Amino acid sequence: MARTTRQSKVASPKLTWNQSTELVGLTLKLQPQTDFTVAPQYPTELHSWFLDQVRRLNAELSAALHDGQSEKPFTLSQLSGEMPAQGRQFLLSTQQTYGWTLALLSQPVVKWAKKWLQTAPTELRLRSGAFNIVEWQLDPPATTYPQLLELATDNPLLTLSFITPTSFRRKGNHLPLPVPFNLFHSYLRRWNDFSGIPVAD
Repeated sequence: MARTTRQSKVASPKLTWNQSTELVGLTLKLQPQTDFTVAPQYPTELHSWFLDQVRRLNAELSAALHDGQSEKPFTLSQLSGEMPAQGRQFLLSTQQTYGWTLALLSQPVVKWAKKWLQTAPTELRLRSGAFNIVEWQLDPPATTYPQLLELATDNPLLTLSFITPTSFRRKGNHLPLPVPFNLFHSYLRRWNDFSGIPVAD
C-alpha cells in the first residue's frame, strides 16, 4: 500500500547564466509523493516529461527535439538513489531522495531552460507516480564550448565512472565493455554538431 506525504513548496531555483552559455547541467533532487514502482524502461517517462516541459513554452523546439534526425542537443540521466527490485520493477520510496540530471547542449535549449526556470515546476509527474522537486543545482557549471575546450586542453586527463551497469549497442549487439569507440563516439558526434569547433574522428 502506498504511503502519502505532504507536497513541499519549493521556490523557483535561483540559477542563472549569461547569454553566451551553450552548455548547462541541471541536477534535480526528487522525493516521491507516494511509494510506487517503475518498470525498467522508466527513463522513457522522464524523456516524455522533459519534452512536454519544452512544449509548454516552445512547441516548435519540442517538435524539433522529438522529430529531428540529427544528434539530440540534450541528455537525460537515469535516477540515482536506492531502488530495490520488486520482481521486474523497482521500488521508489518516500523515505528516499533521488537525483536526476539534464545536460543541455545547445544555445536554443539553454535559452529555453533559462525561461523555464523563471517559473520552474515543483513536481515531476510520470505515468507511474509523481515526485516533488525539492532542490535544483547547476551541475556541472554553465559554460561554452570554447571554454570547455580550453579546460580540456589544460587538463588532458579525463576520469569517467558508471553509477549503474552500462552496455553499449553497436551493430545490434550490447557490449558491457568500455570500448573507446563506443564510449566516446556519441560525445564526438554531439561535439561536432553543436560546438562549431569540429574534431575529426
